[in-house]
Amino acid sequence: MSTSTPAFSSPRESYRPDTCLPLKLAIEGGKVQLTAVVHGDYPGTRLPHNVLPELRTAGYWNATCKQDWGLDWHRNEGIKLTALHGGKVEFAVRGTEFTLHPGDFTITRPWQEHRVGVPHLGPSRLSWLILDVGVRHPNQSWVWP
Repeated sequence: MSTSTPAFSSPRESYRPDTCLPLKLAIEGGKVQLTAVVHGDYPGTRLPHNVLPELRTAGYWNATCKQDWGLDWHRNEGIKLTALHGGKVEFAVRGTEFTLHPGDFTITRPWQEHRVGVPHLGPSRLSWLILDVGVRHPNQSWVWP
């Protein structure tokens, strides 16, 4: 498995995995603390190619104050699990918005469009894991690691 995931294109839509650019800029600007291990273009410490190759990213952020950024509509190439440990966060999938509170947990399927922060984040501590199940097109069967 390569360290980057190709985009998926169909006649109607083009899917690209999120690169978390707003989060990367917030980290560089000292607005949020992040601890994560990654494969691909996600922010964090790169894992060696042969170590947990199906793990795209796992980690957490700690935003100690109101943020001027959020993760707008995006897609991930794997199953994304998130858990909120502190603060509150607005979370949405197409057609539905939620306010997450400590102890809340979300799951998004591969390529499911969602956003975190509507549009910005408040103080929060959020952890996540994205597990690659080999889905490069929406109609493919998942391959569990």
